[in-house]
Amino acid sequence: MTNRYRPVIQIPRTPLDTLLEALAVLGVIAVIAITAWGWLTLPAIIPTHYGISGAPNAYGSKGNLLIVPIMSVCLYILLAFLSRFPQIYNYPWPITPENAPRQYYLARLLLRWITFEVTWMLCILQWTLIQAAQNNAADAIVLVAPGIVIVLLITITLYIRAAARAR
Repeated sequence: MTNRYRPVIQIPRTPLDTLLEALAVLGVIAVIAITAWGWLTLPAIIPTHYGISGAPNAYGSKGNLLIVPIMSVCLYILLAFLSRFPQIYNYPWPITPENAPRQYYLARLLLRWITFEVTWMLCILQWTLIQAAQNNAADAIVLVAPGIVIVLLITITLYIRAAARAR
């Protein structure tokens, strides 16, 4: 069954949806606030890249701090928009009128969890980058990227398990 033959239904918003959405917005606000604080406290030249050991190996202007909040805002807007159209997602099994409400709900919930996780992970990343630039020590940066990957993999795995049961 292709996307155009899938049922288009309205899934009611749950309190969990509202909570995840609010926390994601809070994450975007936090990353903007952290960036503003970093902008005011950091020197004009900061580390912009770190090697595998965590030592800085490239430097640039603190204008590079703006990349993370811009990404955070753009990703939030994109994912919030996409969460409104679960009927266009790719599913690993057929979507029927019988399983559509549950499958759409789970897929929308997955997108809300990912939005929440990504906004807060970008917030943690920005905090870590600013701390590393202030202290010239980037030990925590080595842990941030694997942590992001692990959290997202766990979320996706839990979604796949729940959606497979709801077929």
